[in-house]
Amino acid sequence: MDEGTFFRALRFFWSEDGRFVALDHPWIWYTNAIIIDTMDFSETNLIGLVSIVDAVSNVTNYEFCISPGSDHHHTLIGWLDASILEVDFYWLSTEAGIIRGIYHLDVITWDVKDIVLYLE
Repeated sequence: MDEGTFFRALRFFWSEDGRFVALDHPWIWYTNAIIIDTMDFSETNLIGLVSIVDAVSNVTNYEFCISPGSDHHHTLIGWLDASILEVDFYWLSTEAGIIRGIYHLDVITWDVKDIVLYLE
């Protein structure tokens, strides 16, 4: 497929200890990431994860919609250790335009840490 195609292949990232697998899948309107815990095969979808939305909203002072298809993009960078995942994100906001940055997500507690915003 060429670069103009709306779908790219899934990308998989295994945690150091093999407990978690993270995958991201880009679509036309959004890019999402899912974390699967291989101990119980539960999965968590990053688009709907309220802790991420709350953390970014607190840093930017903007409200965000958290529904799929709302121009959320979560692109995995990789694991920093066995439970901390680094994620690049950008969202569209009617108030501020593009909000873009990186955050670290603890997949045990689902806490968002170290949000760094890029100024556009």
